[in-house]
Amino acid sequence: MVKFKKRTCDHCKCDFTPTGAKSVMCSAMCRFNSKVIRHKDGCWEWTGSVNSSGYGSVFLNGSLIGAHVFSYITFVGKVAAGQMVLHSCDNPKCVNPKHLSVGNQKDNMKDMKDRNRRSYPCGQDCKTSKLSDDSVAQILERAGNGECLQSIANTFNVDRTTVLSAIKRNTWKCVDVNWSSAFEMYRQRKFRRLLLKHKREFVQEMQEMISNGMATKCVCRLFSVEPRLLRKFLSEAVA
Repeated sequence: MVKFKKRTCDHCKCDFTPTGAKSVMCSAMCRFNSKVIRHKDGCWEWTGSVNSSGYGSVFLNGSLIGAHVFSYITFVGKVAAGQMVLHSCDNPKCVNPKHLSVGNQKDNMKDMKDRNRRSYPCGQDCKTSKLSDDSVAQILERAGNGECLQSIANTFNVDRTTVLSAIKRNTWKCVDVNWSSAFEMYRQRKFRRLLLKHKREFVQEMQEMISNGMATKCVCRLFSVEPRLLRKFLSEAVA
C-alpha cells in the first residue's frame, strides 16, 4: 500500500495524511464547504458540479448524490427509504440544512404546485386537453352520484376511457377536487357487473368447493376471478 506524505488541507489549513495522490483536502466536509458560498438571504449556494435539473452533485461512498441530500444527511440525519429532500427556498443549488426538509413524492408534487414551479403544462393548460378543470370536477361529481360513464362521456363529447381515466386518477391529478366518491361508485358498479357475469349458482359452487377444503387460489383459477373479488362474492352470498 502506497503511503503519502502529510499535506496541508486547502480549506481548513490543517495537516492530514492523504489517501490518494490527488487529495488536497482532509475530509468530505472540507470538500463540501469549499464549494459553498453563504449568502445574506440564508441560502448556501453550491458552486460545484450540477446536474441537468440544476441540483448540486457530490460523491458519497462511491455513489453520486445531490449536494442538498449530502447536506441534510451530514447536518440533520438519515433520509428514510422512499423519502426525498425538499427545498423551502426554491433554490435548487441551496444546501443550507435549515432550508431543507424530507417528504415523499406526493409532498414534492404538492409543493411544486403550490409554488407554481411546474415546468410543463398540466390540466386545462395543456394544448391537447379536451376538458377544463371545471368540467372534470363536474364529471367526478356526476360519476359519484352513480350516473353511467357513457352518458357522462356523451355529455362532454369525450370518449368513455377519458372519463374512466379521470375517475381512476390516471389523468387530471392536478385538479383539486374530491374524487374518492366517484372512484368508489365506479368500483361498486364494476363489482355488480362481475356478480351478474358469475351467476348465483357459480357463487354457490365456489362456496361449496371452499367448504369442502379446496384452496382459495385453486377456486380463483378455476373461475378466473381475483381473490379479492371471490371474497366479495362470498360475502354477498352470505348477505
